Amino acid sequence: MKKLIVKPTYDINKFFVNYGSTLSLALIFIVFNFDLIGDYLPRFSSSLLTAITYALIAMIPNFLGIYYKNKKKIKLKAIGKAARLGPFLEKKPDSQAYLLSHYYFERNKETKQLEKLKHSVVFNATEKELEILYNKFYDACGALEKTTIKIRETIFEIENTMDIKGFSAIVKVRKNGNKRGYFKLHQNQIDMLFGKRDFNPIYLD
Repeated sequence: MKKLIVKPTYDINKFFVNYGSTLSLALIFIVFNFDLIGDYLPRFSSSLLTAITYALIAMIPNFLGIYYKNKKKIKLKAIGKAARLGPFLEKKPDSQAYLLSHYYFERNKETKQLEKLKHSVVFNATEKELEILYNKFYDACGALEKTTIKIRETIFEIENTMDIKGFSAIVKVRKNGNKRGYFKLHQNQIDMLFGKRDFNPIYLD
């Protein structure tokens, strides 16, 4: 199987939400305290107009932060969920994009406290491909070997395991080298995840 190359990704929206106001203050401080206007930046006929113009330009990062923070999020259609902490399967309306997410706990190295974190993977699939994925998940609970399925750029590795509750599947989701996509499912949970049956806590044991 071709090795996936890890490429760093940058969320510019999140950057402006978190640091837009700080960046704007820094720009205002630099522009109006280092005599840049006139020496490096053009000066307009009115000093008031000049101040307002460069103040508005400096405030652009802050405005972008406000915009991205209040931007209406795309409402996802819920397909199913396998447990209260996930995984959850959702679909973007009028597209072939699906969102597979789940919560997990990780100990903070500084505070030593457990933190609840969320892992999400977006993958594209047709209804036929999603049905194939469901069947692979289901069959993997009784398989002796690892099952691997690749849908577009996303790789699902499904391994059989057995614990005190019986057979279940360990599912590892790989996309762009990310290694956070790990959860366990048994057959009843697989049915709930793919919307084959309604969520019910009695199927979790």
